Amino acid sequence: MFNLASKNKPRLWLELNIYGDRHVYPDFDRFNYEFVPRLADKHLAKRLDREHQVFKWYSTFKVNNEYAETTLHSLYRGLCEYVRACDHARVDPESKNGVECWEKYLVHRVRTNQESANSARGKLSQIKTLLKLFEQPVDEWFSRYKLFRSELNPTHGYSDKELKQLLRILKTLYYQLSEQIRKAPRLHLEAPRRKATAHFSYQDKSVEVHAAGTCQPDSDSQLIS
Repeated sequence: MFNLASKNKPRLWLELNIYGDRHVYPDFDRFNYEFVPRLADKHLAKRLDREHQVFKWYSTFKVNNEYAETTLHSLYRGLCEYVRACDHARVDPESKNGVECWEKYLVHRVRTNQESANSARGKLSQIKTLLKLFEQPVDEWFSRYKLFRSELNPTHGYSDKELKQLLRILKTLYYQLSEQIRKAPRLHLEAPRRKATAHFSYQDKSVEVHAAGTCQPDSDSQLIS
């Protein structure tokens, strides 16, 4: 394992392909500074004594093969907000106190109309996922009670027109991926999760598809019934 006490410390950033040719480079060194500052503001921030903890977070993301890179990017952003809130409360992010701080933070934002209940639920679930990845006892730390009983800003459902358009896209996606997988099944089914082996085109847009084998429905009826 890398010696964090050495002068030649690792660069704590990842390269994530989140859409087509678009890449992002999450920098975990930001977590070594109080309130997780922007890269341009790191020199103005106070450096904290949590290098080993940050390196564990970085390593967990780096070796993860369970989640898509778009999901990892979303989890990284969620971790930034969570750690920032914990820093303001002066609590360890990997602790029951950190989770309680986060729950109170989200409840306050919902009550003051700064955040919808749906969004708060998503963020709560996101941090629970992260702490599971960090091998923490989330079942003991998170509240067993529903924190957001009412939806202050309900999410509107799809209109009939939007549902028809979505169904057309899903059918097109299904047929295109099916044809590509049938022509070269081993290429798609045995490919690493981060390797693009297929493509999807709809109207004037075209994107690469990673792990196409896992996108393929088990049954025709799932998309075209």
